[in-house]
Amino acid sequence: MVYEKADWNYKDASVDQAMKAADEKTAHSLNATETNLAPFKAHGGKLILYHGWNDPAISAINTVNYYNGV
Repeated sequence: MVYEKADWNYKDASVDQAMKAADEKTAHSLNATETNLAPFKAHGGKLILYHGWNDPAISAINTVNYYNGV
């Protein structure tokens, strides 16, 4: 998905390089960080936001910050 190469081998990649490439290629589509929800609202969108405090992958503070940003 990131490199679009069928012969890509994870054994040959560095973690830093792979993370940077993945972020550059997919962050805009996959990261939910945009706080301007005007286009979403204009299309009739309604947002339900929930985040458990015990989520080990993403800090709940990130969700609090996003809420405050919106």
